[in-house]
Amino acid sequence: MKKKILSITLLGIMVLGVSVAVNAKSRNKYSRNVSSNNYIGVNRAMNIALKKVPGASNSHVKKINLDRENGIMVYEGEIYYNGQEYEFDIDAVTGDIVKWKAETKSTPSYNNRSVNATQQVTPERAKSIALAQVSGANQSHVGKVDLDLDNGTPVYEIEIFYNNSKYEFDIDATTGEIIGTEVKNYKNN
Repeated sequence: MKKKILSITLLGIMVLGVSVAVNAKSRNKYSRNVSSNNYIGVNRAMNIALKKVPGASNSHVKKINLDRENGIMVYEGEIYYNGQEYEFDIDAVTGDIVKWKAETKSTPSYNNRSVNATQQVTPERAKSIALAQVSGANQSHVGKVDLDLDNGTPVYEIEIFYNNSKYEFDIDATTGEIIGTEVKNYKNN
């Protein structure tokens, strides 16, 4: 009887020991995501992303912030440069790029093909009009140029990303007149 009790007790201790070890190991697996002391920081993450876009600088970064993706902490952000939009996730601990997506944004999209018939202002001219409103910005800061109909009027919708701000312009495609503007500020966390 004593052997049986001793065996059951030893078995219980072993099961408890294994479960504690498994629990500790599973906590270690995710503990790197808990302490921000191990994070590479926003500036290093931004530099890693900018190295993938030759010619781009800090002024081309639309946003960068810390977020949790698929169980790991990442710096996610967007860069706009020369008509391209780059979206990225960078592992906050290792600095590895875990997501990278590039998309062309400067080609006007025509939601209604009849828009082009009344258009007199070219996409390049519309960009120049918008850029003239943002001191220091250049062609590489233009994020998108879309041509849409707004109440029957063809309108260019232009985004410019410069110095942590997003500038949105609506420009009449027949006259070149700016009919709407909006500025949003972004801070690199």
